[in-house]
Amino acid sequence: VIIANAASMPEVGGNVARYFKPGDFTDLANSIASLVTDDALRSNLGMLGVERARHFTVSKMAEATAAAYKSLLGGD
Repeated sequence: VIIANAASMPEVGGNVARYFKPGDFTDLANSIASLVTDDALRSNLGMLGVERARHFTVSKMAEATAAAYKSLLGGD
C-alpha cells in the first residue's frame, strides 16, 4: 500500500505501508518505483500487511464504536 503521510494514515498503515508527502508527485513516483522494482520489499510488506489487517476486525471496530458512544452519553 502506498498512502499519503497525512491525517490518520500512518496510524492505520503502521510500518507496512509506503508513505509519500501529500502533493509531492516525485515522492509518490519514488514510492511506486520502489515497490515495482524491489520484489523482496513488496513480498515483505505484503506479509506484514496480512498480519496488520488482523488487528482491524469488525468486532474490535464494534467494541470501539460502542465504547465511544457510551463515553459520549456518560455511560460506563
